[in-house]
Amino acid sequence: EGGRDKQVLLADFKAGALAAVQPVAVPCFRRLVCLKGNLEEIEAGVRDLAREAAASAGETWGRRTVWLEAEVRDDDYLTDLQDRIQAMVEDQDTGSGPAMALLRVRRHRRGDTPGLAPENRERLEELTPREVFSRRIAVESLAEDQVQILNTLFEEILDHIETDGAAPPAQGETP
Repeated sequence: EGGRDKQVLLADFKAGALAAVQPVAVPCFRRLVCLKGNLEEIEAGVRDLAREAAASAGETWGRRTVWLEAEVRDDDYLTDLQDRIQAMVEDQDTGSGPAMALLRVRRHRRGDTPGLAPENRERLEELTPREVFSRRIAVESLAEDQVQILNTLFEEILDHIETDGAAPPAQGETP
């Protein structure tokens, strides 16, 4: 949506009937950009946006901070992902204020989630808690006795939630 031109339709009525419809372009107040890729591709995109903002500083959108969303498509699990991308954005700060503001960082999830069948296009919302738990346990390499213990504990928690509407108290806590 951020890359599309916006418009409103101006409708003229004469004698209670529609006479004409005229599209009117809505000027861009703030640019919204979504960068997708691995960290190197996102960093290159951030640099390109900063150069573009600097080159068009006299234009309408060039004086405003670009809102940025980053979707990281990397197989590595990086705990400091938000901080890394925020640092990339801050490194591009021009002397007249920030060229970009990082609004959100998302991780791209591939369709190969263990335990869910991508060919069936299953969604988490369509599964029961028991189905989700059993599929998740199935992809772990656990001993049979561990699986039985986890299943028993899960059933206890789920039964307690279903009957009382809350999780059971932790060990040592008073209910």
